[in-house]
Amino acid sequence: MTGGLSSLVYAITQAGRDGWLAGKTVGFFAASLVLLIGFVVWELRHREPLMRLGILRIKTVTGANVAGFILGTATFSLFLMFRLFALFPKEPPRPRERFSRKMAVLTSLYPPRLRAAPEPVHAGWS
Repeated sequence: MTGGLSSLVYAITQAGRDGWLAGKTVGFFAASLVLLIGFVVWELRHREPLMRLGILRIKTVTGANVAGFILGTATFSLFLMFRLFALFPKEPPRPRERFSRKMAVLTSLYPPRLRAAPEPVHAGWS
């Protein structure tokens, strides 16, 4: 399982540099597919599996997994958009956007040290 997921993450992260159809990228995708299918087959045949796959048939468990995936995807995409919005503006910020940009920069650079909200930003260019 760990090897399959690691290969998948490595293939996705390096595909932008090497190319999606490069032999190295396709090889890592194939390796991850083989390892993950091997894990599922092993778990289905073993008397005492590490993870019972039948638990995914319970509607509440499946619903919680889907909701968690959607929430995680939305949260991390929000972090990415905040950083892009704060660091690469296309036009001068409006007064209300300045606070959002300050917060995006502060949360991306200093999350453990951020204890209080920054000062309110007043209208006008300064």
